[in-house]
Amino acid sequence: MAGGARWILDPATRGPVPEPDFLLAYGPGPERVAEVRLPEGTGPAPLVLVLHGGYWRAKHDRGYLGPLCAELTARGYLTANVEYHRSGQPDGGWPGTAEDVRAAVHVLPALIEEAAPGRTGAGTVLLGHSAGGHLALLAAHEGITGILALAAVSDLAETARQRLDEGAAQEFMGGEPAQLPEAYAAADPLRQGPPGARTVLVHGDADDRVPHAFSARYAERFGVHLRTVPGADHFDLVAPGSPGFAAVVEALAEVTG
Repeated sequence: MAGGARWILDPATRGPVPEPDFLLAYGPGPERVAEVRLPEGTGPAPLVLVLHGGYWRAKHDRGYLGPLCAELTARGYLTANVEYHRSGQPDGGWPGTAEDVRAAVHVLPALIEEAAPGRTGAGTVLLGHSAGGHLALLAAHEGITGILALAAVSDLAETARQRLDEGAAQEFMGGEPAQLPEAYAAADPLRQGPPGARTVLVHGDADDRVPHAFSARYAERFGVHLRTVPGADHFDLVAPGSPGFAAVVEALAEVTG
């Protein structure tokens, strides 16, 4: 396992992560929840809804983004590490996974304000890593302030064509593009038109899990800003302390304005 991947995926190598302040349910069942961390102070802070990756599969969950959320909270952001149904679970896959994210976007800000009055109100950003970046880009027209897509699976058709991660797109969608052309069109960020919110992409040029070309293609098509991180792999972007993470912090400031 590469250094960045080992650090972020193996708790034994990264040390303890501060616990969230509270857990909120944005819908029924154990998967529709978010871990909320509040920054110091009493005033409003930018709300960052964080969407984990894992090629949409149930064996991956929000846990690996705990360090990222804790670090962003220490830097003054109010973070919500969002869980959702994934491939292999009832209600997971397309369209259930995307519907969960849409519900989280619409429900969580009000729930957080109710639980911590006066702490929201400075805008809402969706930050997604890998498949979470795909889901964030799909939610670009849901009335949010901005999107930060890290190593995003932004080209669903090409993900399927290359059978990345042993056919993860086919598993998520329930079939091949030729079998489900309308569903693939609805689920592909490249087919949705320009995002309806300020959007920045960050991608390492040494990523061997999601091709950097995906972000380059999306940025060129829709005229959004792409920050390429030289030498960064897939997990460097979400590992606090890495050069890749430094680029993410800069990009988040750009998105929140």
